[in-house]
This record gives sequence, C-alpha cells and structure tokens, in this order.
Amino acid sequence: MKNYKNYLFILIFISIKINAQEFNVVDNKGTINSVFKNKVTTSPTASPPASKIEGDVWFDTTASEIKIYDGSIWKKLSDFVNKTIYTDNGTITSNRTISGNAVNRFDISYFKAFMVSNTEFITFDATQNINLQATNGIDFRSNTIANENFQVIKGLLDKDGDVGTTGQVLSSTGTATEWIDNTASVYTGSFIIDAPTTTTTDINFDKIITGLPFKPSQITFVAHANIESFDTDSKNSDRRNSNTLQNSFGTMNGFARYDKTPATTTQSVIFVGGSGNSINDISRLSSNSNCIGLRYGDKDAIDLGKIMGNLTSFNNDGFTINVKYTLGTSGNTTNKQLIFKESLIVLYTAYK
Repeated sequence: MKNYKNYLFILIFISIKINAQEFNVVDNKGTINSVFKNKVTTSPTASPPASKIEGDVWFDTTASEIKIYDGSIWKKLSDFVNKTIYTDNGTITSNRTISGNAVNRFDISYFKAFMVSNTEFITFDATQNINLQATNGIDFRSNTIANENFQVIKGLLDKDGDVGTTGQVLSSTGTATEWIDNTASVYTGSFIIDAPTTTTTDINFDKIITGLPFKPSQITFVAHANIESFDTDSKNSDRRNSNTLQNSFGTMNGFARYDKTPATTTQSVIFVGGSGNSINDISRLSSNSNCIGLRYGDKDAIDLGKIMGNLTSFNNDGFTINVKYTLGTSGNTTNKQLIFKESLIVLYTAYK
C-alpha cells in the first residue's frame, strides 16, 4: 500500500502569504482561496486604525460614529448616539402608521415648541375626551365651527380681554365682540316745550332732553295742538265758538333717525288739524327737515302760528331739538302773538 499520508501531506501544501489581514488557504478540493480577516477597532477621531483593509469597522469614540473602510476612506455607517429619529431631519416616502393598544400610552413631552403642519386636514379622535391646555391660552386663528353643544365653565372674554360684569351681554361690533350693559333698547318718555312768553317776534332755542338709559339712534314723536300741560281736564277756549288759536286742534307725527352711511340725520313730520269754531278747510303741514311741526289754523285753515322742531344731535343720554316759534299770518297783532304763549307736550319713543 502506498503511503497516502505522505501524498496527502504534499497535496495539502499550505502557502501562507501574509498581506495585512489577508492570507491564502487550500480547501479540501485543493483550491487556493484568499481570505480576509476583518477586525473591529475602537479609538478616538485623532487615532484612526493604522492597519486596515476593506470591510474593517471602526468605532469613533470622539464623534460617537460607526465607520467602515471601503478600501480608500473610512465611511460613516451610522451615529449610534447623536443621529437618531429625534435629532435628524428626514422625509418619509410612503405612509407610516404608529399603532398601540388599550394598555400603551404615547407621550410627547417637554418641547420648547411642537408643530404639526398639513396641506389638507388634521384629525384628533378619542373615545373619551381631548384635553388642550396652555399657560398663556389657546389661539384659534381661523373660523371655528362647533357642530355639537358648546359649554363654557368660566367667563367669555371680548376683544379687549374683558370678562364683563353681571348682567352685561356680549355684543358684536361688526368685526369683533364687546361686553355691553344689558339695558333697555326702547325708551318712552315725554317733555314740554315751554312757551317763550316774553317775545313778540320769531324765535329759536334749544330744548335738551336727558335721562335716557342709552344713546338713541332713532326717535318717534307725537303731539297735539293746545295740549300744553299734564293733568289737563277742561275746555280750552276763553269764549265759545272762538276763531282764535286757542280753539285750534290737530295731531302731529314725526321721527328722526341717524344714518351711518352717509353720516346724517333723517327726519320728517306731518300735521293735520282744524278749528273748533267751524271747519271750512283743514290746516296741513309736512316737512322733511323737522321732526316736530304744528300749524295752528282758524276755521278757514288760515295760519295762526307754527311750532317747529329740528333734531340737531343724538346725545349719550338723550337728544337736542332746536325749536322755532313763528308768527301767524292772520288776525291782529295780539292774535298773531298768541303763538308765543303756547306750550306743547311731546310724547316720544326712543330706540337704541
């Protein structure tokens, strides 16, 4: 028998050629193969591995980076401390889903700022409730729709941040909201235009009405000729069948209204009346520059004098009317001047 062990020893001749971590081996088929023995090195940035071959791994302890040698340079594989999803920006290329279960919680806490932006919509759903809290308040910067009941536990703030006082209502200013007093928006009252008894010629004077709980924006007026004072219960004429001013009657209706565009006061008045002596004609008057107007007439509706009123201003608690007394055109001087002895009760309804 041949000595196979000797032949085998000769055939399995191993030639080891060392070149860094590379060496040659002969497998059981007699094939010579090159084998790389890669290694892992740990060192600071200033001391990279001096002996290296392709595929070696280096943990850079200074930069906290993992690098691999590609045959020419060390290429960074990853940053196992600093470069994570929490510190690196990135862009997803497909849908992503984070799912949990009834046991797990997902907490995001203690950021200086946390922003979520979207080109379409953002949905928050919960089987119980969604709690939003912020030390300096929560701002809704767009129109907000509440499809269900809206409960307010504490106060509502207006545009100035005021919570209002008891009894006030939150009112719209057209562009914002403001707390206002819940006072009446309609007010009825009366006043007397006192006769200017000392004059004998036409006269103008202001009648200022105060005491309203608001600044009115429009007012209606009603007055009747020869109703000069309250608690009147008598005939008026100094003699029967008189054809003078004292026997004249009639009813007046007028109004004044503030218009914003353009800022102006619109006012009008109408009057119709007659005489207790006889009615051969009726006394009429209308004006679109006055809110009060009475034309006293005799049996033939001849002008015995007029009381006119023009509203000049709406005030914070009332209004101002410029009153004008005008001499009549019929009768002697004494009868013409009777108009200056006439007072007048005016009833009004003011609207906020």
